[in-house]
Amino acid sequence: MRTQLKHVVSTIAPQAFIAIQSIRSRRLSHRLFRQWGVHRLNIQLREKFGTDVLDGPFKGMRLTGDAFLEQAGPYLLGTYEQELHPWLEKLLRSHFSQVWDIGAKFGYYAVGFGRAMPDTTIFAFDTDWWARRATARMTHANGLTNVELHKACLASTIASRLPERALIISDCEGYERQLFDDPNAPALQSATMLIETHDQFVPGVTDFLHERFRSTHIIESVTNGDRHTAVVLDFIEESQIQFATTEVREQQRWLLLTPKNV
Repeated sequence: MRTQLKHVVSTIAPQAFIAIQSIRSRRLSHRLFRQWGVHRLNIQLREKFGTDVLDGPFKGMRLTGDAFLEQAGPYLLGTYEQELHPWLEKLLRSHFSQVWDIGAKFGYYAVGFGRAMPDTTIFAFDTDWWARRATARMTHANGLTNVELHKACLASTIASRLPERALIISDCEGYERQLFDDPNAPALQSATMLIETHDQFVPGVTDFLHERFRSTHIIESVTNGDRHTAVVLDFIEESQIQFATTEVREQQRWLLLTPKNV
């Protein structure tokens, strides 16, 4: 009965359903971080290193207090999603008509790209009110004026508003199966897309994306692995070092889709 109810709600009011799921997920993660001692670790890292990102593609970006309600270590040390750094560095040197960050959280990618591309408009989408407020604060703390905040991004949003030659960064917890399934979205053919896939939530979604875009895009793939940091972490307990450098997650996969004819 509960599964059927979820299906009905997601069909009738998809934006509201996604927002509720996002809020629940954020509340759960914040509660777990407190239980695991991550907030105490965040205080230690902030006292030692301050609030500016120390390394990686977004070195020098200022984190706000909202970031320290998350698992802040990987963001602050610059090891967050370190597997993607070669791709990110290449993307940051490229030119795009717009950048769409779908699932912006507290704005790490939106603000990171906004700093590197001051003449490009960054659209930060998130269904969670907390995430939009946190992204606004990050935007202000870094002195940016080129980041716009939006609520849900649906397949229809892409079909009606995405310009040619845009960059899409997508982390939407399984919704990517629906998000990229609209055949009436021609601008996707020229879009560069960095997509975190979630087969644990939607089995087969990675294969679906390969099939959906194999004729129009070059598709590269990477999974998460070990992290390394240039800073010394001998002031924290050994058991907490992994929390400081590596985000808590299951085996994860990302796809980089580069258009063939652009």
